[in-house]
Amino acid sequence: PSVIRSARQDSQIFFTGVTGLLGSHMFRDLMSQTQLHVHLLIRPDKGGKSLLDRLVHALDRFGLDLDLDSLKHRFTLYGGDLAQPGLGLSDKAYTTIQKRVDIVLHSAAQVHHLKPFKLLKTANVDGTLEILKLCITDHEVIPLHFVSTIGIMVTEFNASTVLTEDDLPKQLSDLKNGYLKSKWV
Repeated sequence: PSVIRSARQDSQIFFTGVTGLLGSHMFRDLMSQTQLHVHLLIRPDKGGKSLLDRLVHALDRFGLDLDLDSLKHRFTLYGGDLAQPGLGLSDKAYTTIQKRVDIVLHSAAQVHHLKPFKLLKTANVDGTLEILKLCITDHEVIPLHFVSTIGIMVTEFNASTVLTEDDLPKQLSDLKNGYLKSKWV
């Protein structure tokens, strides 16, 4: 790939994790502080709730007031799943995203501190690999912004501590649970 796109006023973002606590706040901020168009990957509800209903429920659950009707021209919803090949997207949706987006913001994860690594690997590790594949096209690399967790740091720290890559645990066995292990990988 020879071109790395830079963010512009008219940039479009592919965003995962919008129904989570951090992701819903990030979406609110993107909608209220920018004019960007945001492509949202939302896992379909097994109970039949629409993608839009899942988004509305997430915003309501976290007390976020956002007039989605007035913003519907600035976001596109895609049903998909990190645990599926190609993110569970249709070929057409996958290609559309690759052609249109300038930035990928990946904050989605299956968060469960009691499940073992092997049950979280598909969504959290393999899903991130699928995101990386999406970012590599025939002509360019789409910049990826990956949101993880500070929980993987085994070093004692407080609000004034500066953490670097050197502070990362050296081996997976240093981490206490499957979720942290899946984020470290």
